[in-house]
Amino acid sequence: MEHVLTQRRPVAQTGITISPLGLGTVKFGRNQGVKYPQGFELPSDNEVRDLLALGFDLGINLLDTAPAYGLSEERIGKLLPNSRHEWVIETKVGERFIDGESSFDFSAVGTRTSVENSLRLLKTDYLDMVLIHSDGDDVRILREEAVLDTLLQMREEGWVRAVGISSKTVDGALLAYELGCDVVMAAYSPLYTDELPVLESAAAQGRGLLVKKAFASGHLDKLGGKNPVEYALDFIFSQPGATSVVLGTINPKHLRENVAVASEILADNVKTEERKLRIVHTESSCGWGGQEIRILTEAKGMQGRGHYVHLLCVQDSAIYKEAIKRNIPVTALPIAKKTLNGIFSIRQWLKKNTVDIVNTHSSTDSWLVALARLGINIPIVRTRHISSPIPQNIATRWLYTKGSDFIITTGERLRLDVINSTGVTSDRIKSIPTGVDEYKFIPGDKVAARQLLQLPNNAVIIGIVATIRTWKGHVYLIEALAKLQYENVYLLIVDDAQQGKCERCG
Repeated sequence: MEHVLTQRRPVAQTGITISPLGLGTVKFGRNQGVKYPQGFELPSDNEVRDLLALGFDLGINLLDTAPAYGLSEERIGKLLPNSRHEWVIETKVGERFIDGESSFDFSAVGTRTSVENSLRLLKTDYLDMVLIHSDGDDVRILREEAVLDTLLQMREEGWVRAVGISSKTVDGALLAYELGCDVVMAAYSPLYTDELPVLESAAAQGRGLLVKKAFASGHLDKLGGKNPVEYALDFIFSQPGATSVVLGTINPKHLRENVAVASEILADNVKTEERKLRIVHTESSCGWGGQEIRILTEAKGMQGRGHYVHLLCVQDSAIYKEAIKRNIPVTALPIAKKTLNGIFSIRQWLKKNTVDIVNTHSSTDSWLVALARLGINIPIVRTRHISSPIPQNIATRWLYTKGSDFIITTGERLRLDVINSTGVTSDRIKSIPTGVDEYKFIPGDKVAARQLLQLPNNAVIIGIVATIRTWKGHVYLIEALAKLQYENVYLLIVDDAQQGKCERCG
C-alpha cells in the first residue's frame, strides 16, 4: 500500500495550508554551480511531468522554485498537472543565475519585474509564497533594500499571498518575522542546528517555517545510522516550528521512500502531539551554580523531546550568556528585583506569547510571575533548589499554595520542609533530585587523576562537587576534616561557580 501525506499545515495566518513535505525543483532546471555530491542530467519533460504527478498522488502540494533554479519555473508552468489551485507554489526574488553565475537585485523595480516574470513563466495570476533569495547579508537586505516593502505592497495588491525570506543567518530570519514576514526558509538538520532559534521562534509566534538542506544537500552518508533519511526527518519533525521540509529529488523511488518515512514519523508524532508543550523558565538570579546549570540542562532535555522552551532572565546574568551559547531561546527582562516594572514586563510577555506552563526557580521571579499571571490562565510550577529556611508568614504560604500550581524540590528533605512550613499538600509537591550526566561524567583512570593533582596513590580522598557558598555549611566539613588525626587524608573540592554580581542584581 502506497503511503500518502494527508496532513496539511497552516502557513501563519495566510489561509495557505501545505503538506509537511515539499518538492524542491532546483534539479528541474539547473545542474551547474550546485553543491550536490554527484552530477546529474536535467530530466526530460515527461520525467518532470511524471514526477509532479507522482508527488501530487503522494499528497505533496508544495513546490519550491526560484528564478535562480534555471529553467525550473518555466518547466513547472508548462508541465504542472492538475488544477493550479491544487498546488502551493513558492518562488523567490533577488537572485538570478545566468551563464553559470549568480547576480542579485533587491531593488523595488527588480522585485516587481521578478514577480511579474515568475507569474508569466508559471502561467498563473497569483503566487502563493514569494521569498527573498538572500545573498547572505540578510539584515542589510531587510533593513536597507526595497525588496521587503515591495513584496508586502504586492501582498496587499493580491499578487502574492505570503511573503518571507530564504535566510542564511539567525538574526536575519528573526528580523524577518519582526518586520511582518509570514514565512522563513531556514537550514536545519542533525548535522546543522545553528538555526534552531528560528524554528523555535516560528513555533512561538505561529509563523511559517520551511526547512531546507534537511539531507545536508545530498550528503546522506554524513548522517550515519541504518536509515539516515528516517533519522533526519524524525529529528526535524520533532520541532513544532517546522511547517514543511523541502526535499529536492528527481528520482521517483527516492520520492516514494521519503514520503513513506515521513508518513510513519508523522503518524507517530500525532499520537504524542498532546505531550508537546511550550515551556517557559524564569530565573532572577545573576549567579552561576548548580541551580542555573540544572535549569539549562532541563531546557535542553525538553528541546530534545520536541518541546518549545524559552528562558526569561536578567540580561547581565551568567545564565543569559550560557543560554545563548547553548541555543536556548532567551529574553532579558528587568526581573532581578521585586518591582512593579518586573511584574508588568512578565505580564506583557505572557500575554504576547503562547505559553503552556511557567517554571519559576528563585524567590524573586516566583513572586513576580505569581503576581503577573493573575487573571491569566497559565499554570505555574515552582522549583525550590535550596534548603535555606522558609519564611513563616501569610504571604509565603500564599505563594506556595495559591501562587503556584505545583512544587518541585531538588531533595526529599526540601519537600518535607515545604510541606511543614507552607501547608502545601503532598499531592501537589514532588522531589526530583538533581542527577548526573552519565554521558559526560564517566569514571576515568584513577591513578592518572591522582598524578595530575599531585596526590599520593595511597591517599584517602574525600571529594565534594559543589558551588561553594558561605551559607551552605561547607565550612563544617572543612573544620571536621581538620580535626581528624589521620595524616594521609585529603579533601578535594570541585567548584565551577562564577562568583560576583551583575549590575542589574545589585
